[in-house]
Amino acid sequence: MNDLPNELLDDICSYLGKDELQAMIYLSSRIRHVASLPFLRSLGITESDIQAGTVKLTLLDSLHLLLFVAHICPIQELVYLKDPEPDWVSSNSRVASILGAIDPIPDILIQDRLNYTGLDRFLRQFPQASTDTLLIVAESSVYVAPPLRTAVSSPFPTSRRTMLKGMHNLLVGQTLSVGERIATASRISVFEGPIRIQALPDKHTLVTFALRWHNHFTIEPIPSVADSVYSALITTLDLGPPLEDVQVEPKSNISYADLVAFLNRHKHIRYLTCAPNSIRPSSFTETEPNPNSPMVELKAPASYISYLLPFAPNVPQIYISCLSMRPPFRRRPVFDQASYVAALDAIARSPRSLPRLSLSLAFDLAAKNLPWETDMSDTPESRLTTVDQLLLRRLGSTRYSAADIRALTPWLGRFSSLRYVYFARGSSEAISDALTLELKGAICAACPGVLDISAVRFDVTVGRTSGRSVGFVVLL
Repeated sequence: MNDLPNELLDDICSYLGKDELQAMIYLSSRIRHVASLPFLRSLGITESDIQAGTVKLTLLDSLHLLLFVAHICPIQELVYLKDPEPDWVSSNSRVASILGAIDPIPDILIQDRLNYTGLDRFLRQFPQASTDTLLIVAESSVYVAPPLRTAVSSPFPTSRRTMLKGMHNLLVGQTLSVGERIATASRISVFEGPIRIQALPDKHTLVTFALRWHNHFTIEPIPSVADSVYSALITTLDLGPPLEDVQVEPKSNISYADLVAFLNRHKHIRYLTCAPNSIRPSSFTETEPNPNSPMVELKAPASYISYLLPFAPNVPQIYISCLSMRPPFRRRPVFDQASYVAALDAIARSPRSLPRLSLSLAFDLAAKNLPWETDMSDTPESRLTTVDQLLLRRLGSTRYSAADIRALTPWLGRFSSLRYVYFARGSSEAISDALTLELKGAICAACPGVLDISAVRFDVTVGRTSGRSVGFVVLL
């Protein structure tokens, strides 16, 4: 049989079953090389999966297949499906021997329910779980668990009072298991659904628990984590289809490329909020639009809009933060008109298929400091032909006076398709009924699409809506 060519051995293997192929593997190294692929194929592991470095297993008894796959190609991702046995990690020595015989697997997905003890037993098989800093993603947040502290035996005998031993553990340190570190950092002791373990640079390990009760995630700064590790965390994190709502907090200092990778991985995001100073300005680049995006609400500063719109070209509600700048040697902020114009131009150029868009603007402008010119022949507002609803909000502690609203009326006339004008609750001062009717009439006269004073409303509550009632693109 050793004299047969490989082509003939391949043909022989095609007629054999799983048990016969497994027996052939142990005959010799040459036959093992020939029969490994047919054997793995009979168990549902295709050659394309092996070349991609992805292995999917179902039973604990099939873990030995990792040895065959790793002999052919390094394993990059291990997906362990739900096991009918409730405590499949009980064979610690076997798991440790198999994982110790192959190169470390950088990405492991466990699609089984593990209790506190089961997860602790499994993670013990990974040396990096004890020596690395754990970044734990659970319940829409990231928690940091430092490496295990070195165990220092207590000098107090067991017969002495436990208070002295407790003081020793507090001052000197107490050894915690991997499961205890996770439970202490995240305050979670029951793990349901998929659990993902991924290797990050600089001795960090990412442990991700499936979203159970929340469909949102907050990207926030982690002061104790280096920028390279933080970047790897964002680009590696995978929270699955349940994720619909993402909020990027101020001072996150996330790069645009990392955010793009995160959004492309989570294609079911419907709500995206980017706070001011959340994305590194120097990292912005152009990207292609995604016409199939399901996003229905976008909130971001004006300077971010042109770079985020490709991910939401048909979004019906956009919230834009148009912040004021404070120039050197100036006490009062100055309206950032350049970002304002760029944001509106980006919306006008966006290849939209939806005919209508709701827009809300919020700024700290008043009648005495309006920056717009009187010429209205070609303005970014006039090019927003899809905006039919406009909500105005006032930033700061002051409110719009009747004089402010009267000064804003000509500017409202620039929106050629405007049909409804709203002022957010708390944005305007108390105005008499007679003056309110006068202001509404002036707005109707300036905006041809606003046909009736009932389309102009004050004290409108702003919130997330489920339909076409009152939704907004907000410039804050």
